Amino acid sequence: MSGIEVHPGVYSKIRAYAELVDRVLGELRRGHVSDTGVQRLRLSSLLMAVGDGERISADAKLLEWMLREGGCPSPKRLNEMGHQLDSGDSSPELLIDLESLAKTLERERASAFARMRGR
Repeated sequence: MSGIEVHPGVYSKIRAYAELVDRVLGELRRGHVSDTGVQRLRLSSLLMAVGDGERISADAKLLEWMLREGGCPSPKRLNEMGHQLDSGDSSPELLIDLESLAKTLERERASAFARMRGR
């Protein structure tokens, strides 16, 4: 997202995505995987939508664009991660990929904040 102005609404979305990933990652690390985990299901749906070019939502499109800029997993891998979360998986590979996603989102959030402040 370098080189462009950031609207406060976009910054809010980036922050919300980062917080969602952080919450789900924390739950998975603590072993709190439940079939009704609202946050996990929300993240699962978002990641699956990123990998689905036919029915991609505006939120998923924004996330996909940010992650492409940040060098994160491919849309196909994000879709797989969504399916893993949906099934209740908490494999080490998934945790590593979620940590990478969280780091990328945090970098994007900090960069967007700096651009909003004119730095």
